[in-house]
Amino acid sequence: MAAIKHNLQRDLFKPNEERLHAVVSVTKVGKKKKASFLCVAVTEVKPETVSIYQVKRTEKDSYKKRSNWRLKDLKFIDGKDETNENPEFHLHFDKTYKWVASSVQDKNNFIIALWRLCERHLTQRKPQLLHVSVIEDVIHGGESSRAQQHTDEGAGVEDYQELTKREENDLEYMISQTENAISNIEAFTEQLSRDLSVLDGANIHSIMNAEPQVESLMQLLNDALNELENLDTRLTGYDTLLREVRAQMEVMEDKDKHMVTESTNRKKLLEEVEALVSTLDVPERNIAALQEADLSKGMGLKECTHAAFSVLHALQTDLSPGLTEMRAVKEQRDKLLKLSSDFAQRLKHHLFEIFTRHGIEPETVVQHSSELCIPKHLACHNDLVPFSDLMKWLKEVDQTVFLQLCEAYTQCLSKVYERELKDFFEAAKQRTLTKGVRGYSAFKMTGSSSAVNREDPRMSPRPSPRKGSLRPKEKAQERKDNDSLSIGSDSRSRSGSLSSMDSSDQLQEGRSKFERVFDILLLELEPVCTAEQEFVQKFFDFILEEPELSETSNNPFSVDSSDGAMSSRPKSVDSTDVKDRTPLNEEVRKIMQGLFNVLETELQSYIHFADRLDNFNTMYMLVKIGHFVITTQLSGSPVSYLSQQLGNCLISVKRLFDKFITSLKKQIEETKVPKTKKCGVLPFVSKFEEFAAISESVFKNSDRRNDLDKAYHHLIRVVFDNVERMAEEHQKTPRGVVMMENYHHLFRVLTRLKIVCLENEKREAKKKYLDSQKMYVKDMLGRPMEKLSIFFEGVQERIAAGVKEDEVGYQLAFSKQELRKNIKEYPAKELKKGLEQLYKKVEKHLCEEENLLQVVWHSMQDDFIQQYKHFEDLIQRCYPGSMINLEVTINDILTFFSNIAQSH
Repeated sequence: MAAIKHNLQRDLFKPNEERLHAVVSVTKVGKKKKASFLCVAVTEVKPETVSIYQVKRTEKDSYKKRSNWRLKDLKFIDGKDETNENPEFHLHFDKTYKWVASSVQDKNNFIIALWRLCERHLTQRKPQLLHVSVIEDVIHGGESSRAQQHTDEGAGVEDYQELTKREENDLEYMISQTENAISNIEAFTEQLSRDLSVLDGANIHSIMNAEPQVESLMQLLNDALNELENLDTRLTGYDTLLREVRAQMEVMEDKDKHMVTESTNRKKLLEEVEALVSTLDVPERNIAALQEADLSKGMGLKECTHAAFSVLHALQTDLSPGLTEMRAVKEQRDKLLKLSSDFAQRLKHHLFEIFTRHGIEPETVVQHSSELCIPKHLACHNDLVPFSDLMKWLKEVDQTVFLQLCEAYTQCLSKVYERELKDFFEAAKQRTLTKGVRGYSAFKMTGSSSAVNREDPRMSPRPSPRKGSLRPKEKAQERKDNDSLSIGSDSRSRSGSLSSMDSSDQLQEGRSKFERVFDILLLELEPVCTAEQEFVQKFFDFILEEPELSETSNNPFSVDSSDGAMSSRPKSVDSTDVKDRTPLNEEVRKIMQGLFNVLETELQSYIHFADRLDNFNTMYMLVKIGHFVITTQLSGSPVSYLSQQLGNCLISVKRLFDKFITSLKKQIEETKVPKTKKCGVLPFVSKFEEFAAISESVFKNSDRRNDLDKAYHHLIRVVFDNVERMAEEHQKTPRGVVMMENYHHLFRVLTRLKIVCLENEKREAKKKYLDSQKMYVKDMLGRPMEKLSIFFEGVQERIAAGVKEDEVGYQLAFSKQELRKNIKEYPAKELKKGLEQLYKKVEKHLCEEENLLQVVWHSMQDDFIQQYKHFEDLIQRCYPGSMINLEVTINDILTFFSNIAQSH
C-alpha cells in the first residue's frame, strides 16, 4: 500500500498541488468489479481544502480520478463494525456510498485518518459517527496518554528541574565571585543564605513602599468602572431613541410601498382598458363597408375585405377569462358577430349570382368546331379570384355558409362540365371513326380467306361507372356506339374483295387516327382539370396535406401486371427516382368529383369503345396513360384529380390488355389444321409476327414495357406448343416440315425485332428449327442405295462380333462377288433419277414463303456424301487391294445435286 500511496502522490496529486493523507483499496457493495481506491487529499494552497476521491486504474496502468466529494459535505461515517470484523463502511453525503475495504485494518486506518482531518479542518460541523468503536478508542487512548505525560512531568519536577541558560550563567558568575565556593561548600552555603535573607528583606520593604501606588491604581479602576456605567446608561438611551426612529421609518416605508403599488395598478388598469378598447373597437367606416359597400366593384370589394378581416381580428383576439365576462365586452362581441353574420349572408347571395350566371352559359359547340377541344373557364375563374380572401374569412367565421357556397359552386359548374365533357368525348369518338377507320378489323388467326369470329360489339362489356350502372343517357350513347361499330363490322365482312394491302393500309391509317385523337384527348383534359383544381384550392383555401412516408404512397397509381391490381410502385421505374408527392386534399377531391362527375364514366366508355374498335388501341392507351401517370409522379408535384382518374382507368386498360392477350392465346389454341395441301407458315405464327411488330412500335421506350414482356412470354409459349400440335395433326405435310418452316420463321422474326426478353426463346426456336431440319432430311433422304446400306450394316455387325476387318471378305455372304453385285444395282442413271424424284417431293412439301428448298437440298447433299464416304471407307478397310469402287464418284453426286437444283 505504501508503494501505491507513493505512486498516487507522485502521479496524480502532486501535479495538482495536493497532499495525500490516506488511501484504501475498496470495491462497491454487491458488485464484483475491478477494485478502486478511496483517497483523502488536502490542498497545499491556503485556505486548505480536504477532498475525498475515487481513483481507478486504467488499462494503461495509470490512475484517473472518477468521482470526488468535499469533506465538509460528509454527514455520517457508518463503520458497520459491531463485530470488528466487517470491512464494509458507508459514507453519507447527499447520497449514501457503500464500500468494502480490502481488510478490516485498512478500513480502520482510513476512518481514523479521515476523523483526524475532520477534527483539524472542520470547526463548525463534524460528521456523525455510527458503529465506529475504533475512533472512541483513539479518543480515550489519546486523552489518557496526555494525562499520564503531565503526571510524569510533575513528578520529575519535584525531584529534578533543569536549569535554564540564564540560570546557568548567573550561577557561574556567582561562583566566580565567591572564593572557595567549591572547596568549602559549607561556607558558600552560609553566604548564599545570608544573601537570600538580605534579598527577602529588600523585597518586603519594596512591597511596603509600593502600597500607596496600589491604592491609587485601585481608585483609578473604580473611577473607570463608574465612567463605564454612565456610558452604558447613555448608550441605552440612544438605543431606545433609535428603536423609535426605526419604527417610524418602517411605517413610512409601508406607506410608500402602498402608494407605489396603487400607482402601478392604476397604470396597468389603464393600459389594459386601452388595449381592450383598441382590440374590440372597429372603425365606423369598416362597419359601413360591411353593411353597404358594393361587392361588384373593385374598390368596394377591397374595403369589404379589409373590414371583414378587421372584425375577424377583433373576434379572434384572446382575452383573459375575467374580461370575457364583462357586459360591455359581451355586447361588443355580439355586435361584431351579428355584423359578420349579416355580411356573410350578403356575400353568399352575391356569389350565388356569379355561380348561376356562369352555370347557364350557352351550349358548347365542341362537335361543330374545327378542332377537338374543351372550352376553358377563365372568365368564371377571373370573376371569382378577387373573392379568395373573403372565402378564407368566411371559412373562419361561418362554416355553414362556406359549405353552402362549395355545394352551390359544384352544382352550378358541374352541369357545364358535364355537357362539355359529353360533347367532347362524343366528338372524339366521331373523329376516331371518320375516314379510313371503317377499315379496322379484328386480329385474325387464320388465313385471308377466313377470319376468327370476335365477340359481337354489342355483347362487349360496358364500362362500369362508379356506382355500378349507367344513366339512361349514357346507356343510349353506349348503344349508339355499339351500333356504329356493328355496322362497320358488317360492312367489313361483306367487303371481302378488298386486297390485303388495302386492308393493311386502312388498319394503319385507323390506328394512326386513333393515336392522334387520343393524344389530343389527354392534352385537352390536363389543362382543364389542372386549372380547375388549382382554382378550387386557391379560391376555397384548401391547404395541401403533407405526404406520408409509406411504401404505397410513393406510387399510388402503378398497376400490377398480373391481375391489374394496384401495386406499390411501377415495375420499370427506379424507386429512388420517385419523389414524395403531396396527396390530394379530401375537400378538393369531393369538389372535383362533383364538378367532373361524368369524367370517369366518359373515360371508361371511350376506353371500351377504342378497345372494341381495335384491340391494338388498348396497347397504345396503356402506354400513354401509364406514361402520363408516371411523368406526373416523377415531377414531384401534388397529386391531381386527373391523375387519380387516369390511374383508375389504367387498371381498366390493363385488364383489357390482359383480356386481349388471353383471347389471342385462346385463338391460337383453337386454330384448326388447315385443309390446304401445303401447311407453310401457320397463321398464328404470322400474326404473332404482326403482333410483335406493332407492339414494339407502340411500347418503344415505354415505362410499361414489363407488361409487354410478360405478354410475350405467355404468347410465345402458346405458339411453340401449338406449332408442335399442328405438326402432329397435319396429315398432308410431314411433321418435320411444319416445325422446320415455322420455327425458322419465328427465329427470323425474333432476330429482326431484337426483343431482349425473348433471347432464350430465340435460341430455342433456332435449335428446334435445326433439329426438325435434320430430322426431315434424314427421313426424306433415307438410304438412296438401300441394298448397299444393308450389305455394309451386315459388315459392321461382323466386325462388332469380333471378325477382323480384312477377313470379312472371306465370308460367303460378304464376299467380293456379293459386293460387286450390290454396287451394280446403283448405276449413275438410277441414282440421278431417284434424286430427281426426291427433289420433287421436297418441293411439294416446302412452301415458297420461307425459301428453305435449297437449304434442305444442300443438307441432303451433305448427308448423301457422308453415306458415300462411309461406304468407301468400309471398302478400303475390309476389301483392301480388291480394286472395287462405286460406280459414281463424289463429283458425280455433286453434279447431280447441282443440275437438279438448277433445272428447277
